[in-house]
Amino acid sequence: VIGVALNRYVMQEALGDLVLPAIGGVLMYITLIAINFIRYDFRSEIDVMDGLKTLPISPMRISAAQFVAPTIVLSSIYIAVGLCESIATGRPGDTLTIAVLGLPFAALFTGIENATFLMWPVRMAFQGNMDLQHMGRAFSSFFVKFIILVPACGLAGAVGFGCALLLGSQFLGVMTAALVLAIEAVC
Repeated sequence: VIGVALNRYVMQEALGDLVLPAIGGVLMYITLIAINFIRYDFRSEIDVMDGLKTLPISPMRISAAQFVAPTIVLSSIYIAVGLCESIATGRPGDTLTIAVLGLPFAALFTGIENATFLMWPVRMAFQGNMDLQHMGRAFSSFFVKFIILVPACGLAGAVGFGCALLLGSQFLGVMTAALVLAIEAVC
């Protein structure tokens, strides 16, 4: 709906060029906020963690199940925002770019989120229950995630940009960056 509404207005070329970086910022903000609302990962099961360890299922399968659902939900959000942007600007290639990069980025981010929680389990703070100790743990956890995510995304971006520059194809650059993100997510 937003894309159709924006499409009704004539976008100047300079404004159209700023839309994709702005959408990238919006997607990053949505990622940082939305991951806290998607409770398909280990954070919602901190009280039953001992029970999960006794299930006759391999830990790898439990981890995969906790990993797939948030990744798919975040990727769906990325694609929806990308469709809105494509409708607004009339550039369907941007949605493809967001979709190709969105899935491995969501997988990487979800993996980092789950790994940091499993290393340092912290209960979620509910309204009226915020204290200095919890804020310190939350900030430390966020800082560790940031320290891991930024170099990983920077490496993928640098490799993708270098590939696009050397081969002269933006599509191959995006695919290379997505491949590097996917490899980082698996590791």
